[in-house]
Amino acid sequence: MDEDDEFMDEDFGEVSALTEDGGKKCTIFLIDASAKMFEKYENDDSDNDCAFRRALKIMRLQMINKAVTSTPGEHTCCIFLNTQIKSHSIDHVYVMQEVGEVSAERIKELDKLLKSENILSSFKNICGGYGHCDYSEVLFLCIKRVTSRTPYFRKRIVYLFTNETNPFDTNNQHRISACKNADDLRSHDTEFLIYPLITEDDALVFSVLVNFDSNIIPKKLYARRNIAGMDFEFGNGLKFSVGIYSLLRSEKIPQPAILDAEENEIMQRSHTYINKETGEEMPLLDKEIIRRRQIGGEIINLSADEIEKLRRLTSPGILLLGFKPLSCLKITHHVRSSQFVYPLEKDILGSVRMYCTLYEVCTKQKKMIICRYTQKANVPPKLVALVPQTEDNLKGEFSSKFCYPGFHLVYLPFAEDKRDLSEQMTHPEGEWPTASKEQIEAARKLVKKLTTNYFPEKFYNPVLQRHYKVIEALALDYDEVPEIQDQIQPYFVRDDFRKRVEKELDEFRSLLPDSCSSEQKSDTTWNTKKKKSRDESLLYLANNHLLEKITMTELKKKAAEELIPIKSNAKKTEIIDAIEKHYRST
Repeated sequence: MDEDDEFMDEDFGEVSALTEDGGKKCTIFLIDASAKMFEKYENDDSDNDCAFRRALKIMRLQMINKAVTSTPGEHTCCIFLNTQIKSHSIDHVYVMQEVGEVSAERIKELDKLLKSENILSSFKNICGGYGHCDYSEVLFLCIKRVTSRTPYFRKRIVYLFTNETNPFDTNNQHRISACKNADDLRSHDTEFLIYPLITEDDALVFSVLVNFDSNIIPKKLYARRNIAGMDFEFGNGLKFSVGIYSLLRSEKIPQPAILDAEENEIMQRSHTYINKETGEEMPLLDKEIIRRRQIGGEIINLSADEIEKLRRLTSPGILLLGFKPLSCLKITHHVRSSQFVYPLEKDILGSVRMYCTLYEVCTKQKKMIICRYTQKANVPPKLVALVPQTEDNLKGEFSSKFCYPGFHLVYLPFAEDKRDLSEQMTHPEGEWPTASKEQIEAARKLVKKLTTNYFPEKFYNPVLQRHYKVIEALALDYDEVPEIQDQIQPYFVRDDFRKRVEKELDEFRSLLPDSCSSEQKSDTTWNTKKKKSRDESLLYLANNHLLEKITMTELKKKAAEELIPIKSNAKKTEIIDAIEKHYRST
C-alpha cells in the first residue's frame, strides 16, 4: 500500500483502536487425568477414543488458533490433575507445561502424547498413574501462576476439562474450600470456565464453582472495550458521553513481515531521498516532503501538514441534526457495517439517564436520529443514523447472543455517493418480460426445497482457514497442508443436497425459454468493453485524464508501444507522470 493511501485511510481511527489492544494473555488448561477420563467411548470409531484424548485435542486446537490468529503475548499452561506423581509441592498434580508463550515445540510435545496408540500407557510413563487431588489447592496454584509471575497478564482464563460429575464425593469441606478459591480466582480478574466432557443427561456438581456455559471455547478473544469515547452534543452546551463499539469487523490476513534471507530476522524499512541531479543523499524530514495530488485534472502539491488540515474538518463527537421516521431508512442506505453506541457514565454523570430517555422516546415513536459523526480528529465526518434496537427484535439462538438493546450507528451515503443506474436497469426494448404462473410456482418449489436454518456465525472464511493451515503446516513440519472444509460451497457440490432438488430444478429449467442464456451476452459485453479500452490511444487517455482508470500493466504496454521510457520498478503515479511529461514535451 502506498504511504499516502495508508495516510488517507477512512477507517484509520477504528483500525488503530482495535489493533492496539496491548497486554499479555494467559490461558491455563486443567485436564482431569483420573481413571474415568481414560474409559473408552461406546460405539465410537473416531480418534476420540476417550475423554482424555479429546481434552488434549481441544487444548491443542486452542493453542494453534492462538498462535496463528493472535498477536504475540499469548501464554498457555497445561496441568494434569489426579495424577500419581507430583511435579511441585501439591500432591497428585503434574504440571505438563509451565506458563510460557505458545510455540511449535509446545504443540509438538502434545502431538507426541496424542499420536501414541496406547495413550494410557504413555500417560503412566509421564505421571505414574491415577490419584485424587484437592481442587482448592489446584485453584490456588492457578492464582499463583497468573499473578505472581512476570510478565503481568492483562487477560487470564482458566479452563477445566473433566467428565467427573461428582468430584467432591461426600466431602463437604472440600467443596467449600474449592468454592472459596474459585471466588478468589475471579477476584483476580480471571475467568474460570468448566468444559464438561459428559452427556447432557449427566448432572454436573461442578456448577457450584462456576455459572456453566455449554458453548464451546471461543476461537479468538477480542477486546471488550470501546474503540472511541466521545460526546453526544444536542446543542447549546447540552451533551452526554457515549462509547462506540464495533460489533462486526471483517477479519483480514495479517500483513506479512519482511525477513532477512540470511539472518531470518525482521527487517526495518527506511527511506532514503536522493537528489536526481547530484546523486547525493538528502536528509529530509516528513514535513519537508511534498506530496502530489490530482484534483479535478490538475496536479497540486501538498505538504503533510496541509493534507492533515484537510482531514481535520470537525472535532470528534456526535452532533444531533434531527429525527426521521424509521420507515425512511432503506436497505440501500447502509454504506458499511454498523457500529453500536452505548453511554459512558464515568465521563459525564447522567449520561445513562439521558441515553435511556432518548432510547425510550425513539423506540416508542419509531424514530431514528440523524447525526454528524466524527470518530477521530483526523477522520472526515460521516452522516449517520442512530437506529434503536429493542429486545423484541432479537430472534434466533445464535444472532440474539450478539444483539443488545440500544442504538445502532448506521452509516448513510452523501449526495455524491448515490449512483444513477436507471439506464442499466431499463430494458432496451421498453419493458422487462414477466414470468408465467407456472414459472413462479416452479421457482417457489425450488426455493422452498433449498430453504434451511441459516446462521452466519456457523460459516468460517475459507481464505483465512487456508492461511492458518499453511502457517500450522510450516510451524509443525507437516509433509502436507491439512485440508479445510469449505463451508460456503453451493448446494450442487454435494451429491446428497443436489439430489434433494434435482426434480424441482429440472422442472424449473424446462419452463425457461431456450434463449434464456446470459453467458453468451455477458461474454460479448465484456469483450466489447475490453476491446474499446484497448483501442483508445494513449494520447486520448492522457488528454482526457483517464490514465488513472487504466491498469498498471496496460499503461506499461501502451507506453512501450509509444517508446516512452519507463523504469521497471516504477509506481503507477510515476508511469502517469512520465506519460504526461512525454506528451507535454511533444
